[in-house]
Amino acid sequence: MWKMIVGVLMVLALTACNGDEDREQAKERFGEQFPVIPASAGAEAYQPGTHPMITLQVYMTALENRMKSPNLPIFTPESQTFLADRTPTDAQQEKTLNDLKKRISSAVIQVKMPLAVVRFPVAESRRVPILLKAGETGWEIDLVRMEELMDVDGEGRWRFTSLDHEFMFAFPRERFDEQGVLGR
Repeated sequence: MWKMIVGVLMVLALTACNGDEDREQAKERFGEQFPVIPASAGAEAYQPGTHPMITLQVYMTALENRMKSPNLPIFTPESQTFLADRTPTDAQQEKTLNDLKKRISSAVIQVKMPLAVVRFPVAESRRVPILLKAGETGWEIDLVRMEELMDVDGEGRWRFTSLDHEFMFAFPRERFDEQGVLGR
């Protein structure tokens, strides 16, 4: 499951802004908060943003820079521990990047403080939602809750392992079957 989650995050983050034009638009929308991080920067440079999209941009930059440290501040402390013995390969990062670049335009960010969900349309049932929490310094990606709440079925579709959790606010109109799979 962790490989799927890391892969999905890589893809989502890398497609949060698709190309230079979208990055310029994001900079206009978020101002100087939208970071530019050089490839030579250490893990401490990848700080969570004041908006979930900024955090995704920081994560996208980490992937582009092939940053593999589990100690990126954009992850919750529990997620950093979770990632300590899990390192993505360059090939995984590249595959995820290319996949999500194709799909970011359909992503929707829903916020209910202190939580946020980045999700995709029902038709894209293989696109796992990204769960974030507002931390002390900004929005952090919560891989641990993703691992606890989501799984992938035999057909490659994500599903919730429980429908009774704090992130359900992001799915007010969707229907889930008895196995927690999002319906069409």
